[in-house]
Amino acid sequence: MSIKFGPFKRGIFKKEIKNRFRALVEIDNELVVCYIQSSSRLSNYINLVNKEVLLKSNGSNNLKYTVFAVKKKYDFVLLCPKIANDVLYSELNRRIFSYLGYRKDKIHEFTIEGYKSDIYLHNTNTVIEVKAVLSEQDDVVFPIVYSERTIKQLDLFYNMIEKEFKIVFIICALNPYIRTIILDRNSIFYRKILLLINKGLILKGYSITNKNDTSRIKKEIPIIF
Repeated sequence: MSIKFGPFKRGIFKKEIKNRFRALVEIDNELVVCYIQSSSRLSNYINLVNKEVLLKSNGSNNLKYTVFAVKKKYDFVLLCPKIANDVLYSELNRRIFSYLGYRKDKIHEFTIEGYKSDIYLHNTNTVIEVKAVLSEQDDVVFPIVYSERTIKQLDLFYNMIEKEFKIVFIICALNPYIRTIILDRNSIFYRKILLLINKGLILKGYSITNKNDTSRIKKEIPIIF
């Protein structure tokens, strides 16, 4: 089941400003400070200047809008990495995820064995970790940056597999036009994920499409080792 985030206001992205989580967007010929739901500068991953963006209303927040997505060809690229978790959760009952088995008992953000899972399937002891990747390249390298948190999670997964948990690691491309995800062979992540795959971890890649104010999984995309 797809997830509807709209309706959206539209604007033209002008620039990120020095304050964290802030950007200037032209809305109805006026420059407006908007919120960006990303812990790092988006300009490190994608060019937004003078591009059409979708803006989500923040209700009573001090900043009226959040920059939600940027137009690319005939689709939109999500700019809020955490949204990938919500999209995947809402789509989990689709046939594309049949390899997971029973999924009607899905739980969002469930803590088990000291680890806060993005999604947990109680009936099969399945832990699903969702990572988002943002890039305007057709073929993107993962991980783009080193993450100490991710490395610690991989170490926890090793112990959880030993306790007969099923671990599924999903990389979601926020850009619907990404064709492949290429694992960085020189990264610590690469060495640890290979070890976990040999222990039984399942690694998958998917792209997300965003049309008609609705986000959903577009398709599975290959991961290159």
